Amino acid sequence: MNIFSMMRKIGRTNFELKFKSSGGENIHIFERPALFLDSDEQKQLKDEIYTFSLKCTPNNQILDYGIFKDSDDGKFLEKCILTTVRDKNNEKLIAFNCLPLLDVTLKNKPIYFIHLGLVMIDPDYRSKGLSFILYGLTVVIMFCRHRLKPIWISNVTQVPAVVGLVSEGFDSVYPDALKDSRRTFDHISLVRQIMLNHRHMFGVGHEAEFDEKSFIIKNAYTGGSNNLLKSWDDVAKHRNDQVNNFCSERLDYNRGDDFIQIAKLDFFNLQRYIIRVVPIKSLVMILNNIILVILQSILLPIYYWFKSDTSTMDLKPRR
Repeated sequence: MNIFSMMRKIGRTNFELKFKSSGGENIHIFERPALFLDSDEQKQLKDEIYTFSLKCTPNNQILDYGIFKDSDDGKFLEKCILTTVRDKNNEKLIAFNCLPLLDVTLKNKPIYFIHLGLVMIDPDYRSKGLSFILYGLTVVIMFCRHRLKPIWISNVTQVPAVVGLVSEGFDSVYPDALKDSRRTFDHISLVRQIMLNHRHMFGVGHEAEFDEKSFIIKNAYTGGSNNLLKSWDDVAKHRNDQVNNFCSERLDYNRGDDFIQIAKLDFFNLQRYIIRVVPIKSLVMILNNIILVILQSILLPIYYWFKSDTSTMDLKPRR
């Protein structure tokens, strides 16, 4: 398959990428999976993820938000990025992440905004080196697809390991567990829109109180994510005690508090991700895919420009 055939398969308005990890697992990234799957395939995929989630939650507890409970208009799979990881031998689902795409604006302009949503890994595979794929690769790939333009993200969690991961891996983070960050107008503007319009995407009920100064959601586990609530003893700690202290001092784990972090991914974060996070044995595989996506974002418009059967109406520089 030549490079232009591969780029046509990726598409211009949505995105699909398949590749193998260094361990042979099959990775599949969908941007807006509903655009690739018919209704029966969507139902089959959601049923598979639902069944898989029961294995990953304590005592097979049920979750009732996001991909497990479709949004009110029934089109959740049109508004997310889904990454699945399957066993190399039998195609069994062994991990996934589901990142909702939120409709928000910044300075009165719509922006591409990713919420770092639910991540689940089969307990039997949690030491197989999949974390770097599920906790960063999808966002990095989408950053490259959008021509290395900064991407804003949000993260809602009470888990110190995840709070620290965002603080280490992104720029302009607020609240930041590792340094004294400043709450800017952009942070406030984005978090207000998220808490007003998108609570259902991460399982926070309307009765949960939001502290705009500290970016803490009080009594957060009331909107379908109830069974994810953990005590301080049960949450995964970060290797840096500064992060653990930051969380224990600010969050009430008995009440069920969460931080909502707002952050940005830029080119320097991409460099740090490649250097610090990606395992050496996976480096070539990751770089190959990143280069392919960057080429797609640069060369594909040129290819279609010179293609005689392509209407120039499809090539407008902006909507």
